[in-house]
Amino acid sequence: MTKNKTNLDNLKFDAIHLDVLREIGNIGAANSATALSHLVKKRIEMQLPSVKVTDINEAVEEIGGPERVVVQLLLQIKGDIQGSLFFLLSVDDTKTLLGYLLDEPSIEIESLNFLESELMRSTLYEIGNILCGSYLTALADLTSLHIYPSLPAVCVDMLGATMTSGLLEEGYQMESVLIIETMLQEQAHSSVMKGNFLLVPDNDSIQPLFQALGVPLHG
Repeated sequence: MTKNKTNLDNLKFDAIHLDVLREIGNIGAANSATALSHLVKKRIEMQLPSVKVTDINEAVEEIGGPERVVVQLLLQIKGDIQGSLFFLLSVDDTKTLLGYLLDEPSIEIESLNFLESELMRSTLYEIGNILCGSYLTALADLTSLHIYPSLPAVCVDMLGATMTSGLLEEGYQMESVLIIETMLQEQAHSSVMKGNFLLVPDNDSIQPLFQALGVPLHG
């Protein structure tokens, strides 16, 4: 039997849906900041300036365009809902964050080959577990849905290529993207690292997700 696909054109996102998603992001950000602070033994602050829902192509343009080189942390989501969760950072901001975590401010990172370092790669995996895992834990706690994240995958590439490979790998039907802009700052420094969470649910997971949040989407 063929499974009915959600018609996203008939679903309307309004302010209340974004407010609920922003609250999940705030809880996840608070948990992430606490976990990172314990890891680096320095106070990390995290803020979420903006939350929006758009399509995949607009999301790529919003974050800097398909040719922008980014560091991508990716988790696949399984369970009651399915999809992908990305965390994207520029190479320079990744260098700054790794410097804090490895206590080596002058750390040198080449944009396309720094993952050859086992230490840097394992540190980024840990960052992925903390940042993405905290967001998904907040989502699971607020929805009571069973959500099972994969281990994080890490790569450095142009944004268009990383998004395409990350989404096509699982064969999901995905059209809507939740973009959560994130600002991270180590309290003792003035530099601010700007990242983006991208929650990309499978089409058939969108309505169950908002239903579980108590704000079902209406056509």
